[in-house]
Amino acid sequence: MKKFLWLEVMRGGAAVWVLLHHAVLTTNSFFEEVDFPFFARGLLGVDFFFVLSGFIIAFASSRMLARGKTLGEYFSHRIVRIYVPYLPVGVALYFAYQLLPDLSAADREIGLLTSFTLLPTAEATALSVAWTLKHELLFYLLFASIFISRAFFIGVMGAWLVGIVFLRQWLEVPDSGFLQVLLNPLNLWFYVGIAVFLCPQFRLSRNAYWAGFLMLATALYVLVINGFSRIYIGLVFATMIILFTKVENLEVPAPRFLLYLGAASYSVYLVHNPAQSVIARILPIISESWSPVLAFWVISGASLVAGIIYFAFYEKHVVAWCKSKTNEYFRTKAKSFGVEPARD
Repeated sequence: MKKFLWLEVMRGGAAVWVLLHHAVLTTNSFFEEVDFPFFARGLLGVDFFFVLSGFIIAFASSRMLARGKTLGEYFSHRIVRIYVPYLPVGVALYFAYQLLPDLSAADREIGLLTSFTLLPTAEATALSVAWTLKHELLFYLLFASIFISRAFFIGVMGAWLVGIVFLRQWLEVPDSGFLQVLLNPLNLWFYVGIAVFLCPQFRLSRNAYWAGFLMLATALYVLVINGFSRIYIGLVFATMIILFTKVENLEVPAPRFLLYLGAASYSVYLVHNPAQSVIARILPIISESWSPVLAFWVISGASLVAGIIYFAFYEKHVVAWCKSKTNEYFRTKAKSFGVEPARD
């Protein structure tokens, strides 16, 4: 499948932004407060991930449909992508909290079922950032309707959209659980991502690309620093994704280390928060004279390295192995029915 290399770079940047957001919170909790307003709003990186997911799933599904792939193949790819990297972190953290209840300073009731399956129950996942994965899984599930029929897909996605926009106004939606995930306005970013995929193709000159990139980067910084609504920021993300899908025509090379960071972004996202909690407890043992700013950068850098290591030694290899096995299974199944499987 075609890879949008600059989107991979953006994915890495969004993961680091979320990491820096949590590093600010961790430093403020364990040391003294630091003043990094742009980093402090790094949770907005989640909005980018949702817009990007809408685009990527629409793009990947269109390719799979064109190649005659099945609903089972769609689900196998999504399940491997989400659960294989998540489970070791989520399950280990669940048992850690059971053995050491005071390890988490957050006031939340952690559930076994949601921590192991990511099902949206009233209880919280042990891995705090995993709340976003519940939204991702719901989107994957509903988008799968396109493999049944386009009419069914339009009906399902249309009903979900109506529910988010209108039904939420009439229902008393709890702070957690299935309804909170189903009707959360953040899900609208998936629709924005689909709209980005449907955006007509056009070409950009190299100068137009760089001008657009600088304008969007400046707009993003100004909007974030001045506390503008995430609606405006999300639309900037959408425009950035449109821009970066067009830059593939310009042969503008993406730096290899940024591409690697983009590939490792999911691991960084999963690992950074528990890593920061551990690092913040270790630093005072090493020295009692940490300045808050230095502690912030050490916590940020070390948790980033932890995520990259997790990717390099686990996610990269195990996900590739699982994908090869599932692809082999579906090829064998297709041949048993006398069908020549499409090449990946």
